[in-house]
Amino acid sequence: MTHGLRVFNQASGSVQIDETYANFALLAKVTVTTDLVGVQIGAYLNVTGDTPIIAIRSETHFVAHQFTTRSGSSWSFFVQAFNADGTLASGADITCYVYDKPWALVGPFGYGLAVWDAAGALTFHSSRRYLRVEALLTGADYRTSLPAATYPAGRTYAVIPAKLIGTIDVDSVASGSIGEYINSFFMQILGFKFGATTLSGADCLAVEDVQTSTTPNIPEHYDYVDYAYLVVDVTHQ
Repeated sequence: MTHGLRVFNQASGSVQIDETYANFALLAKVTVTTDLVGVQIGAYLNVTGDTPIIAIRSETHFVAHQFTTRSGSSWSFFVQAFNADGTLASGADITCYVYDKPWALVGPFGYGLAVWDAAGALTFHSSRRYLRVEALLTGADYRTSLPAATYPAGRTYAVIPAKLIGTIDVDSVASGSIGEYINSFFMQILGFKFGATTLSGADCLAVEDVQTSTTPNIPEHYDYVDYAYLVVDVTHQ
């Protein structure tokens, strides 16, 4: 057993408190709205942090986290929303929960418990709201068996995909004009949607880009169809 203090209750699970390990704490709760960004429809969530991760949620659309870029401590998360038929949705709201290592408070904060490691970095502060994992759901191929789960009423949940889940196709065909090609790029992605007590997945068209060029694409196909994602309890966050 790990040395330290463990806080536990049945509703929220446990948080390990010691001088070496830092649990992920809630950095921010942000709502972003999808729009046309370049050739894609989605929204960027920009975060400054150490090693941030995001959980996403929507009750009106299927949502997905497509990719993340980083420059130093600046992180950009690109998220998308999809309609019931799997097509991209513009003007859709996505609730994002941003988690990172706990950070020091500035100014007075009343009474509580704070723990630092040997280097002086904060590992726990009792005023923080910590990541609460409900379940890890996995599967071999989302195309043959879409993920679905049921949860207790009266709770609120969000999803953290552990990896890109989907397929990518790149291809070219002659356009009919000499030296001209029609290049296509398609990306399917697994989206998630919450009901009052349910979580469901859908196969969604994340990117569809077709362009004419004198340089053909190299035909390629990529499968990332096995899925792994965390379902987290965000009821009080």
